[in-house]
Amino acid sequence: MYEFFAFDTLFACLVGAFTVATFFVATCRHSLDRFSRRGLFQRIPKEIRDDGERFIGLKDEVEGTLERLDIALRCALVFSCCVGRAVWLDGHLASGAVGEVGVEVGVTRLTELPAGALTALASILIVEILALTFIVLEWLPLVIGRLWPEPWLARSHRTIVWLYRLFTPVRWLLSRSVDTRT
Repeated sequence: MYEFFAFDTLFACLVGAFTVATFFVATCRHSLDRFSRRGLFQRIPKEIRDDGERFIGLKDEVEGTLERLDIALRCALVFSCCVGRAVWLDGHLASGAVGEVGVEVGVTRLTELPAGALTALASILIVEILALTFIVLEWLPLVIGRLWPEPWLARSHRTIVWLYRLFTPVRWLLSRSVDTRT
Protein backbone atom coordinates (compact mmCIF):
# COMPACT_ATOMS: atom_id res chain seq x y z
CA MET A 1 0.00 0.00 0.00
CA TYR A 2 1.19 3.51 -0.77
CA GLU A 3 2.59 5.32 2.25
CA PHE A 4 1.24 8.86 1.99
CA PHE A 5 3.98 10.74 3.83
CA ALA A 6 6.88 8.40 3.12
CA PHE A 7 10.31 9.99 3.19
CA ASP A 8 13.81 9.05 4.11
CA THR A 9 14.34 9.85 7.80
CA LEU A 10 16.98 12.51 7.19
CA PHE A 11 14.81 14.31 4.66
CA ALA A 12 11.77 14.01 6.92
CA CYS A 13 13.75 15.82 9.61
CA LEU A 14 14.86 18.46 7.09
CA VAL A 15 11.29 18.96 5.88
CA GLY A 16 10.11 19.32 9.48
CA ALA A 17 12.86 21.84 10.31
CA PHE A 18 12.23 23.88 7.16
CA THR A 19 8.48 23.80 7.82
CA VAL A 20 8.88 25.11 11.38
CA ALA A 21 11.37 27.79 10.32
CA THR A 22 9.22 28.91 7.38
CA PHE A 23 6.11 28.94 9.59
CA PHE A 24 7.92 31.19 12.09
CA VAL A 25 9.17 33.58 9.41
CA ALA A 26 5.78 33.74 7.64
CA THR A 27 3.97 34.43 10.92
CA CYS A 28 6.46 37.18 11.75
CA ARG A 29 5.93 38.75 8.33
CA HIS A 30 2.14 38.77 8.73
CA SER A 31 2.42 40.08 12.29
CA LEU A 32 4.69 42.94 11.16
CA ASP A 33 2.04 43.96 8.65
CA ARG A 34 -0.72 44.24 11.26
CA PHE A 35 0.80 45.17 14.61
CA SER A 36 0.00 48.30 16.59
CA ARG A 37 2.96 50.14 18.06
CA ARG A 38 1.06 50.95 21.23
CA GLY A 39 -0.13 47.37 21.68
CA LEU A 40 3.39 46.06 21.17
CA PHE A 41 4.87 48.39 23.79
CA GLN A 42 2.24 47.35 26.29
CA ARG A 43 3.42 43.76 25.95
CA ILE A 44 7.19 44.31 25.85
CA PRO A 45 8.83 44.41 29.30
CA LYS A 46 10.08 47.86 30.31
CA GLU A 47 13.73 46.79 30.51
CA ILE A 48 13.85 46.01 26.77
CA ARG A 49 11.74 48.88 25.41
CA ASP A 50 14.81 50.55 23.87
CA ASP A 51 15.44 47.36 21.94
CA GLY A 52 11.79 47.49 20.83
CA GLU A 53 12.22 51.08 19.61
CA ARG A 54 15.19 50.06 17.48
CA PHE A 55 13.19 47.09 16.20
CA ILE A 56 10.35 49.35 15.06
CA GLY A 57 12.85 51.75 13.47
CA LEU A 58 14.16 48.90 11.33
CA LYS A 59 10.70 47.60 10.40
CA ASP A 60 11.04 48.05 6.62
CA GLU A 61 14.49 46.48 6.47
CA VAL A 62 13.41 43.64 8.75
CA GLU A 63 10.36 42.97 6.55
CA GLY A 64 12.59 42.82 3.46
CA THR A 65 14.96 40.41 5.19
CA LEU A 66 12.09 38.21 6.34
CA GLU A 67 10.59 38.15 2.82
CA ARG A 68 13.87 36.98 1.31
CA LEU A 69 14.40 34.45 4.07
CA ASP A 70 10.85 33.17 3.58
CA ILE A 71 11.48 32.60 -0.14
CA ALA A 72 14.79 30.84 0.53
CA LEU A 73 13.24 28.58 3.19
CA ARG A 74 10.29 27.70 0.95
CA CYS A 75 12.65 26.76 -1.88
CA ALA A 76 14.71 24.62 0.50
CA LEU A 77 11.51 23.01 1.79
CA VAL A 78 10.30 22.09 -1.70
CA PHE A 79 13.75 20.82 -2.67
CA SER A 80 14.04 18.65 0.45
CA CYS A 81 10.52 17.28 -0.14
CA CYS A 82 11.37 16.31 -3.71
CA VAL A 83 14.78 14.84 -2.98
CA GLY A 84 13.48 13.04 0.11
CA ARG A 85 10.67 11.43 -1.84
CA ALA A 86 13.03 10.39 -4.64
CA VAL A 87 15.54 8.90 -2.17
CA TRP A 88 12.78 7.02 -0.35
CA LEU A 89 11.22 5.72 -3.55
CA ASP A 90 14.53 4.68 -5.03
CA GLY A 91 15.47 2.81 -1.86
CA HIS A 92 12.00 1.26 -1.67
CA LEU A 93 12.24 -0.03 -5.25
CA ALA A 94 15.77 -1.32 -4.78
CA SER A 95 14.69 -3.35 -1.76
CA GLY A 96 12.14 -5.28 -3.86
CA ALA A 97 8.99 -3.20 -3.64
CA VAL A 98 5.68 -4.98 -3.65
CA GLY A 99 2.82 -3.44 -5.56
CA GLU A 100 -0.54 -2.57 -4.04
CA VAL A 101 -2.09 -5.87 -5.12
CA GLY A 102 0.84 -7.92 -3.83
CA VAL A 103 2.54 -8.43 -7.20
CA GLU A 104 6.23 -7.71 -7.64
CA VAL A 105 6.74 -4.38 -9.40
CA GLY A 106 9.73 -5.65 -11.37
CA VAL A 107 11.75 -2.43 -11.36
CA THR A 108 14.70 -1.77 -9.11
CA ARG A 109 15.49 1.90 -9.83
CA LEU A 110 13.43 5.04 -9.98
CA THR A 111 14.52 5.65 -13.57
CA GLU A 112 12.99 2.32 -14.63
CA LEU A 113 9.45 3.29 -13.68
CA PRO A 114 6.98 3.85 -16.53
CA ALA A 115 6.19 7.45 -17.39
CA GLY A 116 2.61 7.14 -16.11
CA ALA A 117 3.79 5.96 -12.70
CA LEU A 118 6.31 8.78 -12.47
CA THR A 119 3.62 11.29 -13.43
CA ALA A 120 1.27 9.93 -10.78
CA LEU A 121 3.97 10.05 -8.11
CA ALA A 122 4.96 13.58 -9.13
CA SER A 123 1.30 14.66 -9.01
CA ILE A 124 0.91 13.27 -5.49
CA LEU A 125 4.10 15.07 -4.41
CA ILE A 126 2.81 18.33 -5.88
CA VAL A 127 -0.49 17.99 -4.03
CA GLU A 128 1.38 17.29 -0.77
CA ILE A 129 3.62 20.35 -1.24
CA LEU A 130 0.67 22.58 -2.12
CA ALA A 131 -1.30 21.39 0.91
CA LEU A 132 1.69 22.01 3.17
CA THR A 133 2.29 25.41 1.63
CA PHE A 134 -1.26 26.71 1.71
CA ILE A 135 -2.42 25.30 5.03
CA VAL A 136 0.68 25.42 7.21
CA LEU A 137 2.69 28.19 5.57
CA GLU A 138 0.00 30.58 4.35
CA TRP A 139 -3.29 30.14 6.14
CA LEU A 140 -2.13 29.50 9.73
CA PRO A 141 0.50 32.32 9.77
CA LEU A 142 -2.06 34.70 8.28
CA VAL A 143 -4.60 33.86 11.00
CA ILE A 144 -2.04 34.16 13.80
CA GLY A 145 -0.58 37.35 12.31
CA ARG A 146 -3.99 38.99 12.06
CA LEU A 147 -5.48 37.87 15.35
CA TRP A 148 -2.46 38.13 17.65
CA PRO A 149 0.25 40.28 16.03
CA GLU A 150 1.43 42.06 19.20
CA PRO A 151 1.75 38.95 21.40
CA TRP A 152 3.61 37.14 18.61
CA LEU A 153 6.03 40.03 18.06
CA ALA A 154 6.50 40.61 21.79
CA ARG A 155 7.63 37.00 22.16
CA SER A 156 9.72 36.79 19.03
CA HIS A 157 11.12 40.26 18.36
CA ARG A 158 14.58 39.32 19.70
CA THR A 159 14.73 36.34 17.34
CA ILE A 160 13.63 38.55 14.44
CA VAL A 161 16.34 41.10 15.23
CA TRP A 162 18.89 38.26 15.54
CA LEU A 163 17.86 36.96 12.08
CA TYR A 164 18.10 40.50 10.70
CA ARG A 165 21.64 40.87 12.06
CA LEU A 166 22.63 37.38 10.92
CA PHE A 167 21.67 38.15 7.32
CA THR A 168 23.21 41.64 7.21
CA PRO A 169 26.30 40.41 5.30
CA VAL A 170 24.08 38.57 2.81
CA ARG A 171 21.99 41.70 2.24
CA TRP A 172 25.17 43.73 1.77
CA LEU A 173 26.55 41.25 -0.77
CA LEU A 174 23.27 41.13 -2.67
CA SER A 175 23.06 44.92 -2.80
CA ARG A 176 26.67 45.09 -4.09
CA SER A 177 26.07 42.45 -6.75
CA VAL A 178 22.92 44.17 -8.01
CA ASP A 179 24.44 47.66 -8.06
CA THR A 180 27.76 46.97 -9.79
CA ARG A 181 28.00 50.35 -11.59
CA THR A 182 28.77 52.30 -8.40
